[in-house]
Amino acid sequence: MGVAVPDQVSVRLDWSAADSCPAQHVNQVLVQVGPPSESGVPDGIYVAVGSICPPVIPADPEGRAARVAELTASVVKVAVCGRVSMSRDVLDDLMRVLKLTADQYDAAVALARRPRAPQEG
Repeated sequence: MGVAVPDQVSVRLDWSAADSCPAQHVNQVLVQVGPPSESGVPDGIYVAVGSICPPVIPADPEGRAARVAELTASVVKVAVCGRVSMSRDVLDDLMRVLKLTADQYDAAVALARRPRAPQEG
């Protein structure tokens, strides 16, 4: 007599280690489909996140024009903060969670911007 093995097991996750990892500001995202495996199926999705600082542009018209010309002719290097690879299923989960979080953020902003009665402070 065999033992039944469940198709899927639910486990609780401990994300407390996230508290010891500093949050880094990112404003750039690079997403790529992974290289194909022998079967031709991509090996996953690669996501890199990074940051660039806004360039300093002088206020005077002459300095501004020179700086803009310099920036137009150059390449700005992104400071890469991290890179991950994930399956297509995990990408779907990530997109769902990001949409939910964006909706929660928008609701919090709307609440913060609502007019307040004088007694609310």
